[in-house]
Amino acid sequence: MSITTLLFWTVALFGYLTYGNYIAGNILLVFDDSFAVRLGRGLLVLVVLLSYPLMFHPARISFNNIYHWFQVNYFSQNGNGYNKLAGQESQPLMGPNGSAAHLEPEQANVTVIPESPAQAVEEETVPLPQQRFIILSTIMLITSYLIAYYLKSFEFILSIVGATGGVMISFVLPGCYGFKLIATQDESMQAELIKHSPQEANNSIFRNKAVKYASLFLTIWGIFTMVVCLWSTISE
Repeated sequence: MSITTLLFWTVALFGYLTYGNYIAGNILLVFDDSFAVRLGRGLLVLVVLLSYPLMFHPARISFNNIYHWFQVNYFSQNGNGYNKLAGQESQPLMGPNGSAAHLEPEQANVTVIPESPAQAVEEETVPLPQQRFIILSTIMLITSYLIAYYLKSFEFILSIVGATGGVMISFVLPGCYGFKLIATQDESMQAELIKHSPQEANNSIFRNKAVKYASLFLTIWGIFTMVVCLWSTISE
């Protein structure tokens, strides 16, 4: 982590000292047209094309989880709508002839967390019916393509993603998890912690209230940073 931090700080600091405000959000727009620059732009397009399905799949699962949470807590008539499935890792990735093994959309959200190499933990699974799978995929595809078509600034998109997703992952969510888990008095939460991470559960850091409130400060700091970054991006 120290080496990574040093590298990031070095590149950022000396890059700014060398070029100042001349650097744009998309550095490829700064250079004159040449074969190397055109090659870099082509590779950037390739990265976007290959990254899109990798980001689309977990995004669809997340939207389905959010929808299912609202359905269970506000629209369900029989209470808990989760399905209990025993965690099994017997489903092969490849079929007998080398083709991809068939996986129903309803199984797309199955998360297997093995307790040990010989024993798997039974987990709650969010269902993803075929109709919802198609509707979610269609809405997300149309929305993403409309955003890509109407927003002309790649720099603006990267700024929004960095100000929201980057800050959430780096500050807000780790702080929330730390404040929720560390020195918790919730017996069910303690049981879950021991169940999934028995070694970490015995670590003294999970009983340290100072670290718990430091996590809360990290969350507040992250939210403050997010607001400032979004305001500076939108106001430009």
